[in-house]
Amino acid sequence: MKNAITKNQFFHYKVKIRKISGFMAFGICDKQRLSQNQYRFNGVSNVPHGCFLVSSNKYIWNNNLLIQNNCFMDNMPVFQKGDEIEFIYDPIQNLLKFKINNVFEGSIKKIITESQRYLVPCFILINKNDEISIDL
Repeated sequence: MKNAITKNQFFHYKVKIRKISGFMAFGICDKQRLSQNQYRFNGVSNVPHGCFLVSSNKYIWNNNLLIQNNCFMDNMPVFQKGDEIEFIYDPIQNLLKFKINNVFEGSIKKIITESQRYLVPCFILINKNDEISIDL
């Protein structure tokens, strides 16, 4: 992606799950931090990991707010084949809103800090047979 998500820019994208057999996570990430971590994600022990994600196992991951990092969301559905996850970055409220199949809604707070200037959409697929489509 040539242009990063900037501090003052609304940003929107969707992910559709085509095949799922393992862990998946989607959201936005600090590209510089991902590079420093050699593009490895371990949200439990690797903070700061630079990620703001929603995962297939009902967790959210927040680099900047520990209360939302590795946080189980009991009422959030487990991802399944055919699910559509929509993301909207709101710079006014400084949060990443997400919707799953236009039914479940949630948000990840406190996205941008002064040190995070190059945020990009990011995707984690653990199983080589998993497939998604992306609508930017």
